[in-house]
Parts: sequence; C-alpha cells; structure tokens
Amino acid sequence: MAKSITERVDKYRKANFDHVSLLVEKGGRRLLHAMAIREGVSMTEMLRRAILARAGLRMMPYPDKLEELTGIETQEEARVAIRKLQHHEESSEIIQHLINKMSPERNGAGFTVRMDHADIFEFRDAVARINAAIEAEGPPATPMDDAVNVRLTGREVGILRRFLSNIIPDREE
Repeated sequence: MAKSITERVDKYRKANFDHVSLLVEKGGRRLLHAMAIREGVSMTEMLRRAILARAGLRMMPYPDKLEELTGIETQEEARVAIRKLQHHEESSEIIQHLINKMSPERNGAGFTVRMDHADIFEFRDAVARINAAIEAEGPPATPMDDAVNVRLTGREVGILRRFLSNIIPDREE
C-alpha cells in the first residue's frame, strides 16, 4: 500500500513540478533556515518566494506563459520576457483575483517594517535621490530618535519588489 502512495506522489511531482538543486557556501543552509523561520514558512517556500520576488512577480505564471520563456538566450530577451510576465500579472483580472486571495502579500494585507534612525535616513535619502531623478520633490530627511513601525500594504510591497527586480546594472564602456 505504501509503495503505491509513494509512486503516486512521485508521478504527481514529476508531472507538476521542476526539481532545482542549489549549492550554497558551507553554513549557508543555516542562513536559509533562519530566513524561513523569520517568514514562518518552509525553506522550499521561502526560496520559491525569493525567486518570484527577484523576478518581480507575486505568483508563478500559468504554464502557457512559462512556455513563452523557451528559447531565451540573451539578457535583453530575458529582460523583455520577464517584463512581459510582470505586465500580464498586473493586467489580468483573474490573476489579480488570485493574488488578492493567495499571494503572500495580498493587496489589502498590511506589513510592518521596523526601521531605526539609520534605516530611515538611508531609505529617505534613496527616495530623495529617486525623486530627484524623476524631477519630483523628495521627503525631508529629518532625524528620528527611536525606531518606528512603517505600515505597508501588499500592493506597495509588490510594487517595491517589481521595481527592485527590474534594476539593470550600468554597463561601463
């Protein structure tokens, strides 16, 4: 009996999942374990979320959209394809409904980020530079005595992840 269950599970996994191996520096597993504990999920789920965050996505695209990634060979092709997935995720009503139901950062979810004085100053400085780059006025960088809790919604977290995932290093020529 147990053998047939194992065979069924193996068959299901083979049909529905890709297996990816990861090597990290000696002791790196402890860092991954700590990150998973911090997020309250398994290491596998934490890594899956990290991959999606780095891609600027909030959930895994549908198989037909993933199929479109076949044959990508250059950085530019990859950049365009991933950006297309991001736009599709933002524009699809069905995906937005699923995000609001199942995503780790649903649009209405709240998140608290603990920031001390140095964090706040660095964050405000970065925002001010970004605002200056788009010719907007940045927030004042006033020192604060204690750490504060900053509330973000799931939508804001998703936007920040998407923004950060699309950073491309400048090429020195």
